[in-house]
Amino acid sequence: MFEKGIRTTVEALLELDPVVCDRRQLEHIVELSARVRGWVDAIDVAVARRVASGATAGVDASPAEVLGRCGRRSRKDAKAAADRAAVCDQLPSFEDALADGAVSAGHVDALANATRHLDDAVRSELAALEADLLAAACRDTIAEFDKDCRDLARLLAGDGGVGRLDRQKANSTVRRWIDKITGMWHLHAEVDPETGAKLWTAIDTQLDTVKQRDGNTEIPLERLTVTALVEVVGAVPAGNGERRVPEVCVHVDLPTLVDGLHTRSICETSNGVPLPVDTVRRLCCEAHIIPVVLGADGEALAVGREQRVANRAQRRALRAMYRTCAHPHCDVTFDHCQIHHVIPWERFGLSDLENLLPLCSKHHHLVHEGRW
Repeated sequence: MFEKGIRTTVEALLELDPVVCDRRQLEHIVELSARVRGWVDAIDVAVARRVASGATAGVDASPAEVLGRCGRRSRKDAKAAADRAAVCDQLPSFEDALADGAVSAGHVDALANATRHLDDAVRSELAALEADLLAAACRDTIAEFDKDCRDLARLLAGDGGVGRLDRQKANSTVRRWIDKITGMWHLHAEVDPETGAKLWTAIDTQLDTVKQRDGNTEIPLERLTVTALVEVVGAVPAGNGERRVPEVCVHVDLPTLVDGLHTRSICETSNGVPLPVDTVRRLCCEAHIIPVVLGADGEALAVGREQRVANRAQRRALRAMYRTCAHPHCDVTFDHCQIHHVIPWERFGLSDLENLLPLCSKHHHLVHEGRW
């Protein structure tokens, strides 16, 4: 049955027509929808728990199968809904918050993903932090909460994430097949973060070269990426005849690198995927270590009016400062952003770090043409 608060929410939602609403009313519709959606997600938790208990006669299926078949969902979505029940059993306040719309299913999913491979002892430590976790979930976006959950789980696990990385490496796969109907060749790789960072960076490095070739301005990015992938696999040398060595950026604070993880550690790839400290230390044995704040090899982070385009050192610094587009609600990754002058160059803005921001193409246009 509907609880009184939910009944009122649904009735208020039914009275609003998005077709004729203004901006404030549309935002109110979204808020009401989120409340109802959270309540429905909490029902899924109760259903999954009931099915898992075996107390339902005649139901010979897993919670994910029931939620998927009867709810007309994909296998992935049904499994995520079923996994929320385990989180709510461990942290019951999250189930109440989900039903009230204070947190979303995405927040609960973040906890499920972060704790999936933790042992019972670590789960108990996590449960002791339930109040703090709930406060963070009510306050933070899903992306922020997801990162906090992964960092906390890695810290509590006590091995710095080595066990997780080992599992990821063991589960890495490459599958290839040919579609007999279309004749298209398919390649699917699922690899650990360390391998993925190397592969991704190598492709992106070659993609920059491919983009600059004559005649490529009108070719879709997807096709250019395919060309870059083929050239990386073929080990195409750089223009000077030497082999191209891709740059893999890892962000780690000095105390973590020296002494190990702490409560405010940063130890991850440039796109936010966590790496074990021991893995980063191994990479450092073969790497050029460049302190972002100070610059290195004579590269200046402040170049004033001497050049317009951000140099390599500044891009490294900005990558460390911004994981995504600087727009507050945009999740386009840094590597797909353009570097923008806050005070425009033509108005005597400097090419100094404090005057530069990464912006995706959409928000870069919004700044210049849209006056954002």
